Amino acid sequence: MARKVLISFLGTGKYVPVYYSREGKKVTDHPTKYIQEALASKLCKGWTDKDCIMIFRTKESNEKNWLDTNNGPGLESTLNGMAELRCRVNPEKDKGKDTFMIPAGFSDKETEVMFKCVFDKLEKGDEVYFDMTHAFRSIPIFASTLFNYARFLKDVKVKGVYYGAFEALGYVSEVREWPKEEIEAKPAPIVDMTNMVLLQDLTTAAASFRNSGNLRAFSELLEDRVDEGLDEAVDDIIFALGDLDLYIQTSCIENLKSGKYMTTINSRINDFCASSFTTDPQRNLIREIQSELDRYGFVPKEDYANVEGAIKWAIDHNMIQQAYTMAKEYIISRVYDLIKGDGLAESLLAEVKKNNPKLLPKNQTFEIRRAVGDIIKSIYKTTNDYYVMNYYSKWHNSPTTKKLIRKHQAIGELVQPYLEISESRNLLSHGGTTSDDVKSFETYKEEFNECWDRCLKALRVLE
Repeated sequence: MARKVLISFLGTGKYVPVYYSREGKKVTDHPTKYIQEALASKLCKGWTDKDCIMIFRTKESNEKNWLDTNNGPGLESTLNGMAELRCRVNPEKDKGKDTFMIPAGFSDKETEVMFKCVFDKLEKGDEVYFDMTHAFRSIPIFASTLFNYARFLKDVKVKGVYYGAFEALGYVSEVREWPKEEIEAKPAPIVDMTNMVLLQDLTTAAASFRNSGNLRAFSELLEDRVDEGLDEAVDDIIFALGDLDLYIQTSCIENLKSGKYMTTINSRINDFCASSFTTDPQRNLIREIQSELDRYGFVPKEDYANVEGAIKWAIDHNMIQQAYTMAKEYIISRVYDLIKGDGLAESLLAEVKKNNPKLLPKNQTFEIRRAVGDIIKSIYKTTNDYYVMNYYSKWHNSPTTKKLIRKHQAIGELVQPYLEISESRNLLSHGGTTSDDVKSFETYKEEFNECWDRCLKALRVLE
């Protein structure tokens, strides 16, 4: 299991003992000067000796609040004296050293030292709970940057961010004069700031989704960071986005066409947004994901519009090879639909089996689709606008080909753009390009879109 880590920066103030509460319930049975003690009581009771609490402090905060003074026990003694805790406090790899001391952060160099100090303490896969109560100056921005960095390099996950809102009680000088009864009656709330961290991460993932077509980053983030009350809805969204990503990456035309993933995405996003566990900003971001898919024409039903949307999605997000492959397979599917609609599917299968007597049932679909591609290649247009068979193709004498042309002469308009897409796809897929052939993304897109427009126009005529 992942190691659990509570991270806090210790401040220099003269803290007043108060109760702290979470969701209206006190988290300790006695007032405490230290929010860290309150958080440890709330978060760390079930932790083991593999887990730890890390308190980073400056020289000043160390002297005033970490070590024991005439004013009472410091935070070190307080945490180590908590009988219910099994986790370690500031565990050192090298005994005799204190590597949890940090500079005040008044310069770029000091900030770099602080960054390295905290980062070096984290281990791969850590689950971090961060106390930002005494996060002086730029520590909130510092911590956000640090944890994003650690997430990337060490797969660290921020599971919670908390703030002890002492100021909700009033000024320190006022609270210091309160009688015991008032201290008992007015605990300071612990504010859960985790949703704000989630919002930042969702924003980053949504930008990646829009700019690069990265479906997985968004779904993985949802999996890591949502309230348990949304587990089922989020799981369904994750699986549906994963399915869509898989179908695009593997050019699964029939699965893309089905639209089942969009049915799930739309339904479960509605559930997510209707939940009391989500905030308006979170809803706005996840709705933007839904709007982006809608903009590309994905629909929650079986429709070729989903395949066309996936092809546009791929080319817009620099998935050049996938765009060419899906375009080729899409054209084959549309022409095969014509063959089936004309009642020629059985005759085509018979021809495929005749050409390949040893054809295995498991290879039948592949051979039929290859035959349809060859049939398209066997057609060309003469100067008299009459479509005839290309006698260099093995399918030029095919009864299926002849009947198809007789019924749909406009199919000839599809041949040239199909050949261009097929040739480019083969070059990209089979290492046929050389350094002289490689083009920029923009050139690939421009050439693809021009060719693809001709294909779509030809297919519209054939519908």
